[in-house]
Amino acid sequence: GNHELWLDKKRIISNDDALMKSHFTGNDEMDDEIFFSNGQGDGCNNSIEKLEKILQICADEDVRIGPVKVGWHGTRSNSTQTHLMDDIAATNSGVWVIPLFSFHHTSFDTEPHIDPTAWKGIPSARRVVADYRRTKWPKPLSPLDDSVAKFFDGLNDVILNLDNLFPDDDSGWAGTTTCPVLTFSHFLPRIELMPEKRYLSIPTLHSCVGSTFLETRLRNAGRLLGINDYGSYGSEVSLHENLDGGKGVDHLHAFGHSHLSWDAIIEGVRYIHVPLAYPKEWEQRRRSLEIGSMKGAEREKRFPVCIWSNNSDPRDNSFTHCGNGFPKAWLGGWWSKYYSIMDRQPHRNNELAPWVARRFRKLPKGVVSDFDHAKVEIEHKLHHPSHWAASGQWYDRNKSK
Repeated sequence: GNHELWLDKKRIISNDDALMKSHFTGNDEMDDEIFFSNGQGDGCNNSIEKLEKILQICADEDVRIGPVKVGWHGTRSNSTQTHLMDDIAATNSGVWVIPLFSFHHTSFDTEPHIDPTAWKGIPSARRVVADYRRTKWPKPLSPLDDSVAKFFDGLNDVILNLDNLFPDDDSGWAGTTTCPVLTFSHFLPRIELMPEKRYLSIPTLHSCVGSTFLETRLRNAGRLLGINDYGSYGSEVSLHENLDGGKGVDHLHAFGHSHLSWDAIIEGVRYIHVPLAYPKEWEQRRRSLEIGSMKGAEREKRFPVCIWSNNSDPRDNSFTHCGNGFPKAWLGGWWSKYYSIMDRQPHRNNELAPWVARRFRKLPKGVVSDFDHAKVEIEHKLHHPSHWAASGQWYDRNKSK
């Protein structure tokens, strides 16, 4: 049969075990695979204990927290080394799906802060972000340093056991798989997946959105499964070619947390974020949320985004279908569009965009940046016409729906 993977998110919203379990109940009666990776872990007396409860529920309900190959014709695999070897031996079709555990840390932010002599009143992330108030960590863990992020990254060693996936011996397994790799996480693995500080309503958010350990982890997972440094099994494919359709990229990482849609390729890995966001966000800034089939002013016309499929049936031209493999077309994402034509310039730290500047007090050194949305659209169309062609085809096919 056909297999497809969709970016759809169920948030664990309660400390009640029964209610959490209801999100996953019945998975053993379906052919679908459900995967889990951690988010903020807030709203409890002990965040580690809460995680333990959720992982036990995952085990009870057959929800995947480790690497699984899906989309190939064979028995349902388990995330143990023996079964993984059997999967590889049976076929190289399908896709590896690998959940990655992570947590944000302050040192993730490597770009200059907004100059305090240029703008006044910008709050610290610790002051405005609920994670710092609502998570409770046993000592010596602290969200104010790297310790929580390192703890979660270390869980991957235990849960994934990727270092033992391909033994470093003469068995001949290492690098023999030739199917694509899909890793995913809640947090961001790279600072380039977030707009610069001058564009954010809270310019200090970079310190609580991502993990550098996560980027290292996903790259290592790709290499262990045969992905080279260009994101494919073959030779290097140009960045321009990758941006215009994802050709030749065999490693996709799906992330969340930022509530900003994204589809970009950086150093051979394709990064995609499909935010569900809150209703108020869709009302206030829909442009920065829309991507793929998750678009439109009406909620009932937004659909989960297909990010991998083994359905190559040419008769299937539905607007949510992504073809055979990862999506062949660029999915969208306003800020990833912006950074496909503009370089990051974090040194411009005495500037704020107009929609940010109105929130804070401008001092003599402060500058309100010029920002022309229409100019960005024109420049992007000139540099990447295939992006617009794909978007236009989607619109023409669905404007009557």
